[in-house]
Amino acid sequence: MQSKFQAKMILNSAKKLLLLFFPLRRLSCGVKIEQEKNEVEELEQLIAKTCMELKLGKNVHEISQISDNSQLQFLFKYSQNLGTPLVQVLEIVDDILTDVRELEVSKVSALAMPKATVKLLRFLPLVGILLGYILGANPIATLLTSPSGLISLSIGLVFMLVGNKWTTSIVRDFEKDEVFSFENDPRILLALVKVAVKQGSSLIRALEALNVQEIENLKRGIPFTHANLPEYIQCLEDSYNSGGSPVSLINMEIKNRNVYIKKKYKTCAEKLTVELVVPLGLCYLPSFICIGVVPIIISFLG
Repeated sequence: MQSKFQAKMILNSAKKLLLLFFPLRRLSCGVKIEQEKNEVEELEQLIAKTCMELKLGKNVHEISQISDNSQLQFLFKYSQNLGTPLVQVLEIVDDILTDVRELEVSKVSALAMPKATVKLLRFLPLVGILLGYILGANPIATLLTSPSGLISLSIGLVFMLVGNKWTTSIVRDFEKDEVFSFENDPRILLALVKVAVKQGSSLIRALEALNVQEIENLKRGIPFTHANLPEYIQCLEDSYNSGGSPVSLINMEIKNRNVYIKKKYKTCAEKLTVELVVPLGLCYLPSFICIGVVPIIISFLG
């Protein structure tokens, strides 16, 4: 009978525990951070579908009239202005999108360990409460019924809310870093220049088709280094001055940018892990003591 009574008491306490922590998780935006829709994969699928239709003989004008995707319309216009085959434009952009998706995978992998750390930190008070039951105390009853328990619970919840908000902000700042933007991504723009040059367009004409306004400075005879060109075009200086093909320079620049982004994700993830130590010491450990340790001491002393 006594064991049944103890089991019933633990069950009731567990229900109260769930009611206590689930609203808290909602207030702190939860452990899981909401992920945005993967626009890169959607664009890849759309490009693959368009390439298939073109190869099957569908008219370019007909496809451009049907599609309302702004990125695809941009590629249609670029291909039309330069006379570059649309299939080749779409295929080279698809190669860049594959690189972007692979880098996103590496970003998720780099973020996996810090996210796991956040989850463990948020469950520290629960571990303390479970430890109290193992030692024969009733932490939930102490926290909810005694004045000292309520004070300790309130302080612990404040520490936990602050810690949750703090860690969520740290992780989200990392997730927002290096957000892919199709119209402004240097790799996409350089790839379009490459395919245009390979089809016989001049470097100046290819950049004009990308609406690079500063190209007018070059046309007026201003030296390349003083033309105030966008940063991603600086790699083309040697090709412009010598009149040679920029294809190899573009390939190298795209590769270097991918390597840089991958290293940056790894470095940021390591920095993120270190940054999480601060809320651990200032918020989660005090919360663990107030919610998990103090009620055990009160139970035994009472």
